[in-house]
Amino acid sequence: MSETIEIVVRSAAPQAERAVNDAMLQLLARMAPLGLPPAAIAAMTWEAENPAAFDPGRRVIDIAVRDAIAGFLPRVTLRPGPPGLTVTATIDTQRPDTTRPAWRGFSAPDLARAYAARSQVPDLQAVFEAWRARTAAFTASQTHPALDVVYGPGPNETLDLFYPAGPRSGPLPLWVFIHGGFWQAMDKNLHGHFAAGMLAAGFAVAVPNYELAPAIDLAGIVDQMRRCMAFLHGRAASFGLDPEAIHVSGHSAGGHLAAMLASDPRTGFVRSALPISGLFDLEPMSLLPMRRLLGLDTPRIVAELSPTRRALLARCAVEIAVGAGELPEFIRQSDEIAMIWGCPAAHHVPGKHHFDVVDELADGGPLLDQALRLAGTRRPTT
Repeated sequence: MSETIEIVVRSAAPQAERAVNDAMLQLLARMAPLGLPPAAIAAMTWEAENPAAFDPGRRVIDIAVRDAIAGFLPRVTLRPGPPGLTVTATIDTQRPDTTRPAWRGFSAPDLARAYAARSQVPDLQAVFEAWRARTAAFTASQTHPALDVVYGPGPNETLDLFYPAGPRSGPLPLWVFIHGGFWQAMDKNLHGHFAAGMLAAGFAVAVPNYELAPAIDLAGIVDQMRRCMAFLHGRAASFGLDPEAIHVSGHSAGGHLAAMLASDPRTGFVRSALPISGLFDLEPMSLLPMRRLLGLDTPRIVAELSPTRRALLARCAVEIAVGAGELPEFIRQSDEIAMIWGCPAAHHVPGKHHFDVVDELADGGPLLDQALRLAGTRRPTT
């Protein structure tokens, strides 16, 4: 049986994006004891002294919401109100069936918890804020970055391209890092600093954006990344890059996208791929509320977008990495694709969970060593 309730939260944070994020986190905290996920939010009214500053169409507001509740932003009504932000949320209290197995013996709630990577970090917002600050400082320290390069006509089809310091003796190898966020959250402005390790080793590094679900479905996001790679390959000579030395990595949802590129004949120029903490079998995703955001509507689409059901490109060297302290399903998925694709056993990065596993790309450590070694190898042409 379903009913609706209202939950009211308020934030006095001075910046609009901080106020929105704070209010969303408060809302989730109020919903959690009731067993209600973000997908239960049916509608919201936002009241503020300057409503236009809180328009969900503003990129900074959209990202602030997504950092808290991913892609589950329902219809928002803006109204003038007192200083700060007051959010009134209408919540559908219907709960999923907790007895019927949803997948491999998991009930629906247990399956959701099995993929709730955010549950591993008590204050994940602090992690995101640290990433954003580090990326801003890293970008400011670069002497000749190419920011917001447009790789296609679609929304948010831009990338940042960083070059190593010092004189160049020829075309540079390129390493591409694709951000995560369950295909529904975050952007390149949190992830630029992860270029630091590869940049110091002499690689140029590209960090692309892609449009976020549900504004686009997952098939559309995969196509954006394919076109991004084709753009970089096609412009390699004019950008001072080596078209025969293009490598890709990605974290979480970005790990999935990196694996899709490693199994797409149209990106056969990719020489290596390092998916980190990725999602490679999308069947469980198709059984969770996010399926409607990602467009995982049919078994055919799920199969087409699952790297575990695709063949690895012959000329692409692939290794898999995952945090040793991650949720078991993320570790299982990484181990499984390594076995299916005949790769070396997945590297379980010691002492790392789903979010801090990528820190070594900036700060050094075994994961960076793996990325450097992998990008320095090539499979023989067949």
